[in-house]
Amino acid sequence: MIIISISFLAFAAFGFSKLEFAGKRLLFNLVLAGLMLPVASLIVPLFFTLRNLDGLNSYWGLIGAEVAFFLPFGLMLIKSYFDELPNELMEAAHIDGATTFQIFYKIMMPLAKPALATATIYAFLNSWNEYLMVLTFMTDPAYQTVTMAPTFFTEALGGDPGKLYASLVLISLPTMVFYIFFQRFLQKGMTSGAVK
Repeated sequence: MIIISISFLAFAAFGFSKLEFAGKRLLFNLVLAGLMLPVASLIVPLFFTLRNLDGLNSYWGLIGAEVAFFLPFGLMLIKSYFDELPNELMEAAHIDGATTFQIFYKIMMPLAKPALATATIYAFLNSWNEYLMVLTFMTDPAYQTVTMAPTFFTEALGGDPGKLYASLVLISLPTMVFYIFFQRFLQKGMTSGAVK
């Protein structure tokens, strides 16, 4: 999910930020409108869509839904970073004979590493902590993610609180470790611009 999201977002953010094409502003605003839609409000239509496409109890159905809901935020984050990069870098590279893809891959991508790292962290945390879509789309225990583990220790009239709390601690450990090691990228990507 993370690789798909970040790869798509890098291309889309570069296009919306540095390239000119018809309907760019309208299309960008339509994508950003996705930020106003909470997952809970779309869970029922998404369930029926995935059921019709045989996407229930399948990894591709869950990954597709996760990517779709992360794209608006990730696009806004990375595009704002690309907006900070000076257009003179592209103009100089065009004069030197570089193609648009070469400019994107060799110039803009290395400069946008803090924003890409920040988006990667958010994509990881978003997918790791996902509960509602897994609960709705993955009824087969073989396809459920780790966030569903606490439900295995609950019952209608109680359950095993020790195992329940232990599973919650184990689920939260990777996110804490991930944040401890990558917090400098998160802070840099959220606060710094590329023009120094």
